[in-house]
Amino acid sequence: MNSILSYEKNLNLAPGQSISINDSVREFSFNDIRVFKASNHDVISAQVSLLQDGREISLNPQKRKYATRGQITSESAIHASVLKDTYLTIGDQLDNGTWTFSLKINYFIKWIWFSAALMVLGMLLTIFKKKAS
Repeated sequence: MNSILSYEKNLNLAPGQSISINDSVREFSFNDIRVFKASNHDVISAQVSLLQDGREISLNPQKRKYATRGQITSESAIHASVLKDTYLTIGDQLDNGTWTFSLKINYFIKWIWFSAALMVLGMLLTIFKKKAS
């Protein structure tokens, strides 16, 4: 079910732009971008809102540049719910001023973990039932 329902989309937007993606994400709005300095790194933080399943979700993906090593990392913004997890990663700024984003929606991730726990519980019950007999 996860592989059938999961969705991935790459987007290019400038601050202030909005687009409609699909039935699940009615509106993707790139509201603003902020640049600031943290204790040991510089941060580029995007402020994005999604209208997903009738609810507005705010996400703040980040790019971080660590001064000591010159290493750049991307910090994904994650919104988790019972049925699906939404991941948003900011990429690079293009020459025309737009930014690239990677939007991923994965369904039933928590259910995968639940099924693994259920299998372990079943194995433990089988082991202890045999020892009790």
